[in-house]
This record gives sequence, C-alpha cells and structure tokens, in this order.
Amino acid sequence: MTYYLFAEASQIELDPLKAFLYRINKTGRCAVFAVNDGTRQAFLSALRFRCLPEREDGAVPALGEDGALYWLRPGGIVKFSDNAGTLEKHWKKLCRFSARLRSEEIFRRKVCARYSDGIRLQSRSVIGYHRYVFVDRSAGVVLPFRFKAAKKKEQPLVVYFGGGGTIGHRNIKPLLEFLMYARGALAAKRGCNLFVPQAMRSAGNPRNCAAQCNRVVELLIAAHEIDPSRVYAYGTSFGGKCTWRALLDRPDLYAAAVEVMGALEDEGAALERIADIPLWLAHAADDRVVPVESDDRCFERLKALGAEVRYTRRDRQGHQMYKTFFRNEGWLDWLLSKKKS
Repeated sequence: MTYYLFAEASQIELDPLKAFLYRINKTGRCAVFAVNDGTRQAFLSALRFRCLPEREDGAVPALGEDGALYWLRPGGIVKFSDNAGTLEKHWKKLCRFSARLRSEEIFRRKVCARYSDGIRLQSRSVIGYHRYVFVDRSAGVVLPFRFKAAKKKEQPLVVYFGGGGTIGHRNIKPLLEFLMYARGALAAKRGCNLFVPQAMRSAGNPRNCAAQCNRVVELLIAAHEIDPSRVYAYGTSFGGKCTWRALLDRPDLYAAAVEVMGALEDEGAALERIADIPLWLAHAADDRVVPVESDDRCFERLKALGAEVRYTRRDRQGHQMYKTFFRNEGWLDWLLSKKKS
C-alpha cells in the first residue's frame, strides 16, 4: 500500500527526500511524499527534522491510500485512525498551515527587531491580563503570552495550556478559551497569578512549547515573588499534551496538574519522574479527535507507581466534555489544595 506524508519546509529538510517527492507547491515549502512498504525504511533514514518530532520514537503520521492514518516508524506501521479524509483535503490543510507559518515568521522578525531577550511587555489590558512576549533570539524562540499578577506576594501560579484552536501569535484566543470555557476567572478570584501562553505553530510540537513555557514560569516566579511550592498546570486537548510535557520536562516546578482530553503519545516516557505530582485526568471514551487510550494507559501506569492520580472518564460527550468538566467538577479546589514539599 502507498502512504502519503505531508510536510512543510520549517518542519523537515525537503532536499534529502526528493526521491520520494509526489507533489510540491509553487513556494516550494509544502510537499507530499509517497512511500510504500518497500521504501519506508529508506525514507525514514533520509528524514531530517528541523525541530524535535512529537514522538520520541521518531514515528511520523501518514495518510494511507485507504483513507486511514498510520504511524510510520522503523519497526513497523501502526494504524491509529480511520476515515481521515482525502489526499486533497490534507493538501489544502497543509497549504493553509504554511501560510500561517509565514505570518508567524513575519511576527517573529518584528518582535526580535524590537525587543531584547527576556520577558517584554507589549500592551496592558484593562482587566489585568497584560500582553507579553518572551524572546530568546539566539534560540529563535518567541512566545506570546498573557499574565495577570496577583495583588499579594507569595501567591500561587496557575498555568493554562490552550487547545489546538488557540495556536497562533495574536495572543487573544488562549485568553478567550481560558476565560470562557476553562473557568479562569475562578482562579483569579482565588488570588492566583495567572499565566496563559500561546503556542505558535513554529514551536513544532507540545514538547517544544512546554519547554519554552517552563522557562517563562521560572522567570515569573522570580520576578513576581510567586510561591514556588504552589505552581499548577492544566490544559485542554493540545494543551493537555503540553501539560504532560511540562511535567516531564520540569517535574520539580509543579505541585499538581489537571490534564483534560490530552495524550502522552510517547508510550516509553518515564512516568516515574512525575509519580509524586498529584494528577487529575479527564477524557471521554467517544473522543474522535484525541483518542482516550493514551490517558487510559497512563492512568494505569501511574496507579501502579503509587501516584496520587484521579480519572474522570465519561462514556459520551466526545471532544466537548471539557466544557462540563470545568463547569461541574471541583478540579480547582483540588488543584489549589496541593503543595509541593
């Protein structure tokens, strides 16, 4: 069977893969590669990532000619989704993604030209969620975010990672999701410091985004005299994946976390690193966007490690269950009751 892989020039190096090229656009940035069971190994050997792959085993997603999605990796091929759509549908999606990346590149150049390295205030908000950007020009990192400081010193810090629909650079969508659906105003009423980062498409994957955010968390703790024993993370969908990665990247930072409809796609991750962090998982069994199986397996693994872990697993509600979860469950009281020793 033939498998089609979609790539943008910012993600991988296209030149070593010319032998597998199936289609490329006029800008030369969007490409589709075609491989089969006989050429898969050669393709993966020639593949060079410009950023870290989301999965530590180096597996890449591909569209099969049967319309299903597969993970292609050196050890074999694994189907993970049926009825994923046509090649043309995925091609148009890739071209839109590339156009947004170009917009991000313009934004990054302007920010790096205007600001020196570190956390920089861009504009103030009348409701206190001021617009900031973190800059590390040597690493090519630009991270937009919102931050609302607590009125008192030595207060907790709550980090919210938004879903895939909030990815971008205009620094508004994550705040809207945080306030409208993730009940962020409740944390504000409790006197918390609030950090709402925005993942940019150029970050590449949740692991990179989480690592960037953890750097900002450290800077915020120092700059605003935040209680380092009460730093909490929660996230939805893509943000749930970022929550996993933030904990694994810096388990020393967080006192507790709530992960909703996310996934830890690297099944070999060392969960013993975060076994002492209280964690609340939430997912629906009929979720077709982010399958529930990853959270199922992680829950069982953490239980076996003796971790303090809760799991709200619903039979229905699909990828919309986060709305009722945040509205009806006592997740915030649970979160703020934890403190790192």
